[in-house]
Amino acid sequence: MVAGWRKGKRAERELRARAEAGDLDAAITLGSRELLERGDARAAEAWYRLAAEVGNIGGITGLTAALQEQGDHDGAMEWARRGADTGMSVGLFNLGVMLELRGDMAGAELWWRRAADNGLAEAALRLAALERGRGNEEAARDWESRAALLGAVHKR
Repeated sequence: MVAGWRKGKRAERELRARAEAGDLDAAITLGSRELLERGDARAAEAWYRLAAEVGNIGGITGLTAALQEQGDHDGAMEWARRGADTGMSVGLFNLGVMLELRGDMAGAELWWRRAADNGLAEAALRLAALERGRGNEEAARDWESRAALLGAVHKR
């Protein structure tokens, strides 16, 4: 057990050294560990910010989540907008999620449509749920079909 612990600590030190040397994947991995495994959004923010500040969508996405977790809703929204500005599907989708959290369903729908048009299956599933909630079963099935074509596996 002690040998495994030492190996884990050594790997953690190596990952930190890589992140500090500018390895964005290492920084994002550390941010994810801090947020998801340790529940430390403040520590996660620091690692995610290294990648986010150079426009890396993984860093932007993580930083948005870490800020939201800390209650910095304005900061999270700012980074979600920056993520959408990249034009990447996940950035478009995440801005929709942030708008949904603020109660702006029209704005959320707009960004989810853009993400779905950009090929993100999860966005198509969100749109299906939105249409189903409106009682528009035909539109919901259309979005689910589109999500399936994009590779989504879903359950009702």
